[in-house]
Amino acid sequence: DDRDYEMLACDACVRPKEINWIPEKHYNKITTLKKVFENLSRMDNPKEIELQKLGLCVLGEQQQIEFKNRFTRVSVEELKLIKKLRLAALFYNNSIKYGFDLDPRIVEIATKQIVSLAVAISEIEIINKFIETKKLRIDAVKGGKTNNYYPNKLVRTHMDFDYLSANFKDAFILISYLINERGFKMIVGGSVPFSVKNVLNNEGEEVLTGHIHLEKILQDRYQVVV
Repeated sequence: DDRDYEMLACDACVRPKEINWIPEKHYNKITTLKKVFENLSRMDNPKEIELQKLGLCVLGEQQQIEFKNRFTRVSVEELKLIKKLRLAALFYNNSIKYGFDLDPRIVEIATKQIVSLAVAISEIEIINKFIETKKLRIDAVKGGKTNNYYPNKLVRTHMDFDYLSANFKDAFILISYLINERGFKMIVGGSVPFSVKNVLNNEGEEVLTGHIHLEKILQDRYQVVV
């Protein structure tokens, strides 16, 4: 209900919550759902919200004017924030779409991300072929799926390639392939190697989901994360 004026951080930024192992007949589903939303981190940095709105796929007339007047040249501090929020490629898209000049340093960041993505896709194509050949019930989600639908010349850059498996068996066949045959390793230090979350589905039933982070470095410089 408050999405219009209060933005939520991504699911990776929510506060940790202990898994609820209690059988569902012993707890109130509505109360549990309320607690889940209470645990979401709320993003309240006006500067960040302001920048992110100018990365939208469609800009209103006032936003177009602001974009045109603002990003021809940015300060060092603002450039760091744009990089941190991964907005360079989104601004690059809008500069092409609306024909606006963009600070060359933002273009440089976006270009590096585009090159990195192109290199990573060479590995991802091998992985996709394995999934197809083995007839695994696994499909790409998020960026790995939606980037196919972006208009010509516009890009959806991302470092992670997310896959969703219908069952544990197929998931672990892919994990084994990535580690033992493609040279992927668990990410430690910068990110968590494994995460488990409990969520309520549309019927109010609790569902446990988990994901694993695996990485591979290509050409000694390009990171691929699955």
